[in-house]
Formats: sequence, structure tokens, C-alpha cells
Amino acid sequence: MTHQAVFRCDASPAIGGGHVMRCLALANALAEAGWQSTFATCASSTGVLPAISQSGHEIRVVNVAASQAAQADEIAAWYPDGIALLVADHYGLSAGFEHAGRSWAKEILVIDELADREHDCDMLLAPVPGCRPEDYRGRVPDECRYLTGAEYALLRPQFARARQTARSRRSDRHDAGRILVSFGAADGRRMTPRVLSALADAGYRAPVTVIVGASAESASVLTEMAPRLPYPISVLHDVDDMAAQMTAADIAIMAAGSSLLEAASLGLPVVAVVTADNQQRQGAAIHEAGAIRLAGDWNSLDLPALADMALGLLRDPSTLQCMSENGMRLCNGRGASRAALAISPPRDNAGNGIGLRPASFNDAELMFRWQTTPGARKWMRNSAAPSYAEHMAWWQRRLQMIDLDLYIVEAPKPVGYVRVDGMADGRHEVSIMIDPDHAGRGVGTAALRALRRLLPELPLHAEIRPGNLASASIFAKAGYRQDGGNGWYRSDPIAAGSGDARTTP
Repeated sequence: MTHQAVFRCDASPAIGGGHVMRCLALANALAEAGWQSTFATCASSTGVLPAISQSGHEIRVVNVAASQAAQADEIAAWYPDGIALLVADHYGLSAGFEHAGRSWAKEILVIDELADREHDCDMLLAPVPGCRPEDYRGRVPDECRYLTGAEYALLRPQFARARQTARSRRSDRHDAGRILVSFGAADGRRMTPRVLSALADAGYRAPVTVIVGASAESASVLTEMAPRLPYPISVLHDVDDMAAQMTAADIAIMAAGSSLLEAASLGLPVVAVVTADNQQRQGAAIHEAGAIRLAGDWNSLDLPALADMALGLLRDPSTLQCMSENGMRLCNGRGASRAALAISPPRDNAGNGIGLRPASFNDAELMFRWQTTPGARKWMRNSAAPSYAEHMAWWQRRLQMIDLDLYIVEAPKPVGYVRVDGMADGRHEVSIMIDPDHAGRGVGTAALRALRRLLPELPLHAEIRPGNLASASIFAKAGYRQDGGNGWYRSDPIAAGSGDARTTP
């Protein structure tokens, strides 16, 4: 059965394209589970963001001048049989729109980081650092589920795929000097020309890459000024490989919008400018995490100081490295997959949704209990249970890893764990342990399916020892196939939009 989602979001020169881009990331993640998505949007969205037209999702123009209830009624007329999910990502919409969707949408998800108005929703997604459930209490129904923080940042898959290459590049800072300048597709404040002039005045002479929408007001200005600048400059329009551009840069000067978490996921240090009030909270939180430097608000910006800040960072490799690591720990680029799993989780034999969450220090005691349960390590390479001191030493080391692929399996309480370890030959090995009290219920198979969707771009491998029939069964049911004998099994990456990891909501 195919499930239908409708995304109500807009892009325009005034508001930029961030809302649509993050909705595209979530729609693509849902497509991997077999969903279909429609974008109910304003007429200007496709001009500001050509990516929406190239996404393969259905696009329908809604009358944005109508009331909130009238917009909901217009969408309802498209789907006489109703839909599985209505997603609202729009600062101009609130409980009036969502309440009008109750009769035809099975579930309603709101994406919002402002916490400044009431919503009638089943799930509240605040995909930026600094947002907490308590910020929304009293503004959403009591039974609302919360998905908050940078771990739910809605980034395109290209950012997770580029992390290893980006980390390798960040490890060598000897030739740091390439700057990326990007103030969004619309650049509504026309910041880009001002920043380029400030860099020239500060004596900067290394290459600069500028990314701006072809329809932005500043685009024509950049074409005229580029030949007069004292450094090499590339002006790119409507790029679809932002991760590659960020990986190639040493620092960025950007608006404090949704692209900050894209940069953080790739360890790209940023000098950020607040160009809209809704960026204040996110910018402050990412600055506090040590991944960016805030240069100030656009309307009171000291441009020479901004240029000095950027050039100062380029001369300080140790600070750049620290900022890179802080950013990569803050955001791993898998938030869209996590959100899609929360919306449409794999299910055990009883139909219960099975989730994965990143392990934290507070799970140390629970992990130790599982590791020391009699018989739990029978099929492991090292069957001896660790002492408490050995376990805690391993736990501390594990939590220091930038890419911590260790997840607690929840049903909804913790019932086990699944982990992924990089191997010397470049493969990624999966291992899983389920509490014996929950064995034989399909939990392990559902957890492996969830992991497949969380890491869609990686080929995953597992070694299953002869005689371990239970593990062989759950891996086979999760889609793993034998890989050359000797007990190794393999799960291939999910093709974008293939629906290979289908689940039911």
C-alpha cells in the first residue's frame, strides 16, 4: 500500500527556500519507505527553487491568498479519500489550517522552530539545536509527540554521503584559504556583494565560490562586479551539489539559516550573519556549540570586522579543526531519515513501531546489563563478558567518536542495541543484541530494517557464525543476503525513492 503525504510549504524571494528544501529532504526519506508526496505550494516556489521541479514529487499550486481553512479545504478536494500525513512548514499557518485538515488527514506534522503560535498537530518537528519540548507545551495538544534538536535536521542525503570525504579534507589545514559565500537562493538582503567587497578591502586574494539563485536580485550585480574583484571568483546558480561545494571550502560566510546545519554536518566552519529574526535562536545555539562564529545582524553589521574574523580563522588551523569537529558532532546529516522513521517506523510481529535513537552516556548501565546477561555473548568474537571497568572504558571511547553509529532499539522502551563498525577494508559491519525477554517477536528484524533506512547510502555487512540460526533468520528477513560464503551477509544501499525499505504507518 502506498501512503500519501502532502507538504504545505512555500519559497519566495522574501522568505527564501529553506522551508521547501527541508521538506524535500523529508519527502525523499519517506519515499525510501514507499510513500508518495505532493507539495502544495505558492506559484513562486519553482522559480526560486528549481530543485522542487526536478525532485520527482507532485507539485500543486495552492491559493495562498485564501484563509487558512480555505487553503486546507482546497487541498482536501484533491484527495476525496483522505491522506496519511499532512505536513505544515510555514510561519504563516497555525492551528486554523491544521484543525481544518483533521477530517481528511490521518496524522498532522508541524515543522516549526519559533514556538510562537498554537498548533493542532500529532507531531511537532523542531529540527534545529536549542529547541526543546517545553517551549511548545500549552501551544500543542498534550498527546503531541516531539522531534526536537539537530539530530532531526532535515538535510539531503548528499550531506551524509560526503562526511567521510569532508573529514579527510579537514584533517589537512596547511593550504586553508578557499571561502564559500552563500546567503540563500534569494539573498533577500543583498548581502553577497557587500561581503565580497569587504573581503577585497581586507586584502583577501584566494579563491571565492559564491552560490546564489539565478533569480536573486543580487545575481546581476555579481555578474558585473566579478571581473573587478582582486581574487578568483566562481558564481554558481541553483547548484544541486551543495555538499561538494561545502566540502571543497575551508570556511564559509553565510546567513544563519538552514544551511548552517548543512555546513556543520560537513565540518565547515562558518562566519554567520543573522538575516531574519527566526535565525536568532538557531544561530546562537550553533555558536554556543562551537561550530560557527556569529558576526551579527545584517542591519547593523560591521563588514570590516566580519572580513577580519574570516581571515583570522583561515590563519588559525587549530581553531578551524576544533570548529569542524564540533560541527560534525552536532549534526550527522541523518535527521531526515530519523524523522521519517518516527513517522513511519518498521514494526514487529505484533504491529508495534520499532525505533532507533543514538546511544548516550545515560545508557551505560543498561548496555552493561545486556552485555553481561548469561548467554548474550555466545556468538560474539569475544565471548567473555567485560568487567564493569572495562565496559565503562570502552563506553567512554565509543562516545567520543564523531560518527557514533550505536543505537538503542526502542519498542517503545529500550529492548536492545544495534551498532555499526567501520572495518579496515572499508566495509561497515552490523551487530545487534536484543534483550532475551523480547526475542522471537520480530524486534530484531524491525531494528535492522530501521538501520537500513537510517544509513541508506552504505553497504552493510554482518558476520553470522555457523549455528547461529536466530541471527541468520532475522538478517535474512531484513533483506540481507549471503556475500561470498564464510558466514558473511550483505545489505545493499537503498536506491533513492525505490521504496525498498517499505513499512506501514
